[in-house]
Amino acid sequence: MGSIVGLRFKSPAKINLGLEVLRRRKDAFHDLSSIMLAVDLCDEVRVRSGSDAETANQHSGFSCSGLTDRALHAYDKLVRIDAEFDARVKKTIPIASGLGGGSSNAAIVLAAANLLSGHALSETELVEVAGQIGSDVPFFLSGGCALVSGRGEIRKHDLPPPNIWIVLANPGVELSTPDVFRELDSSEFTSGARTRVLAASLAAGQPRWDHLHNGLQAAAERLCPQIRETLAALRAHTPWTLLSGSGATCFGIFEGEESALAAEKDLACAGFWTWAGRPMDRWTIADLRI
Repeated sequence: MGSIVGLRFKSPAKINLGLEVLRRRKDAFHDLSSIMLAVDLCDEVRVRSGSDAETANQHSGFSCSGLTDRALHAYDKLVRIDAEFDARVKKTIPIASGLGGGSSNAAIVLAAANLLSGHALSETELVEVAGQIGSDVPFFLSGGCALVSGRGEIRKHDLPPPNIWIVLANPGVELSTPDVFRELDSSEFTSGARTRVLAASLAAGQPRWDHLHNGLQAAAERLCPQIRETLAALRAHTPWTLLSGSGATCFGIFEGEESALAAEKDLACAGFWTWAGRPMDRWTIADLRI
């Protein structure tokens, strides 16, 4: 067996505190204005390099994914180093849930491969590659809280993560992001004003939670009516609720741990998949090493 070098990393999820769809583009994508916030719900990513990396990386509970494979292929195409890479993921973040789990996995694999190869790509080059893999992937290279634009791949402004507790609830339904965008009507496009107000309030340290907005929510609810029930269950505990991304995970914002954990317990008893926790600050790949 050849020499094997392996590392393990946390791969965090995100929620969207604001998401406005501005317009449909000629390339069939949509221009967005969104505030992404990383949360400490994490998958585990294992990346190994070496001639027998794939064999050595076959651990119980870990599996391959399409996006992580794309990340490795994209990296190898640019860097063309001698080492063979293999990446596996142990999932905790629900799949197709609006929490960005697959995009996070791809970003962590990219950054880990770059770390193992001695930082062959600059941060700017890594962000460019990430944007080619998926719209949300660049955000997960550094996480934290940020106002993003374009398809979601352009990080416009860093924002301070709010001092809150977050409760996630999912009705157990997977939603396809392309399906939700296809369901979207042009009458649901907005100007981005609500997201700008919320971003400014976060920057000032006085969040305007009354400006929480998700322009995909109505389309997602038409495809998955259970979202309405999930939001109603959250609203029994907090007025500040929203769908995350294209769904079907919803979240509620809480000021303290006790009320958040009580709500999470109640929602779990009602049959929802649930999680309660905190936002995450901006990171480097070294910060996520396990």
